[in-house]
Amino acid sequence: MKNRIFQVSRYRRLPPEIHVMLLGTLLTRGGYYMAWPFLSITLFEKFGLSAFAVGGFLAAATACGAFSGIYAGYLSDKYGRRAVISISTLIAALGYVLMSAGDSLIGYSASILAISMGGSHLEACCKALIGDRVTDGGDREFALYFRYFTLNVGVAVGALIGVTAGIASQFATFMAVSVVHLVYGVVLWLLLRKIGRGTKVVHCDEQISFADAYSQILGHRAFVTLLLCNMLVALVYANFDSTLVQYIARFNPDGGRHLVAWLIAVNAATVTIAQFPVLRLLEARSIELRLTAGLSLIFVAQVGFAFAGVTHIALLVLATIVLSLGELIVFPTFSVKIDRLTPDDMRGSYFGAGNLYSLGSAIAPLLGGALLQYVGGPGLFAILSMICLWVLALHVLASRREARVASGAY
Repeated sequence: MKNRIFQVSRYRRLPPEIHVMLLGTLLTRGGYYMAWPFLSITLFEKFGLSAFAVGGFLAAATACGAFSGIYAGYLSDKYGRRAVISISTLIAALGYVLMSAGDSLIGYSASILAISMGGSHLEACCKALIGDRVTDGGDREFALYFRYFTLNVGVAVGALIGVTAGIASQFATFMAVSVVHLVYGVVLWLLLRKIGRGTKVVHCDEQISFADAYSQILGHRAFVTLLLCNMLVALVYANFDSTLVQYIARFNPDGGRHLVAWLIAVNAATVTIAQFPVLRLLEARSIELRLTAGLSLIFVAQVGFAFAGVTHIALLVLATIVLSLGELIVFPTFSVKIDRLTPDDMRGSYFGAGNLYSLGSAIAPLLGGALLQYVGGPGLFAILSMICLWVLALHVLASRREARVASGAY
């Protein structure tokens, strides 16, 4: 029992700042999804942007956040997590304030960019903070998985509030989210201040340049392969939230709104309820085997969507459950694997670079929309299933190579 990862005792052993970070993750991600339903609506209704323009707009903001997160991670290694986390929460908070008063496209663009950058920087630093403050390997793995759990709870609750109570007052919603970020940033800053030098994790030459740091990362073959796999899986998965919704809405007689709502609810419920039971079943297995299992489930889900069309509701629901099970295994396990590959003095830089996986999510609506238009729904999901197979093959080959390196085969 002592070696089991998913135990309540591990949560109790986590330091106070990690408890605050986990609660803050739940609240800030919930706050984001309280505001998220309004972004596309406002861009369309207030500024008259086309669906393609809205998709491109949000994709560009996501890309900017991902790329800026690379430098933020490097800065957190060099100057400490506390400073970068505090600045990130402030940037996001200002973005929500600006959004609440935005009357121009330029102002709204700036607010979305600030929110994307603040969130991306915060995510990289918080994952790195777990590695800094949690020394036991099992406790650290538990914390990374639990962070993903709180993130999904925040998404589910935030989206529910956003599409119900939030619609009545967008101004109040945006201001509330801004206050949540500010309070979270201040509380975490105070806790990290007490720790003092413990938050500054650079143990090597602090004069290492940004170019040198990322030259080392790009030369880390196992990490780059893992990042590529993560990015492609994010691309496949994000089509559930974007392109599948369009597919159902276009070809369902009643617009498919109730069906879409049910599928999203099934996804949220499956991830929230099943994460710890499923991962407990897999905890005795290696990281590589967990990823193989999760990727295989995502592949099976794409095949299910390809055969389901928009009429076989039971198959759509079943495919959504299978996809959700794959998701809850794969994405937090990628974070655990990155943590294991990361040198202690470059944890922020690695997790900052790891945020590039979100580029897959950014590209998904554009690529998925084009495929839906030209090859149809079954063709779209057939192509996504082939991408899954390619990722599976890449992961298996990389795992075998790592095993040979570890055994001294070459």
